[in-house]
Amino acid sequence: MPEYIDNLIVPCGSGITLAGIIVGCHIFNKKVKRFIGIQISGYDRTKEINEILKRFDIKPNYKFCINDTYKYSKKVNATVASTIELNKVYEAKAYEYFLKNKERIGIKETEKSLFWVVANNNEFMSN
Repeated sequence: MPEYIDNLIVPCGSGITLAGIIVGCHIFNKKVKRFIGIQISGYDRTKEINEILKRFDIKPNYKFCINDTYKYSKKVNATVASTIELNKVYEAKAYEYFLKNKERIGIKETEKSLFWVVANNNEFMSN
């Protein structure tokens, strides 16, 4: 992970991964200006995330965006750098939302933003 990031964007289902990343960055003193969680199927997971952060005595300091464009089960195709296929359930939906809503979220083109790739398990999913 780079030494400094303005925006760390994380696809979210339950929110546990986002909470874990925030805790890890806190423990390892990573410099992240803003954490942004993009929930991929319309559910507000801030309560669950805040409960996890509270266990580590970390004040919630993140932006949570709720994307209700797709149902959870809908699979979406997306690639990064024309060769890296994103996970069809989580990453592709969140990445699409991120690209379409950068300005609304408050992300400037001049900022250093990192999109967290959770895991591509497309080959294990049935179509």
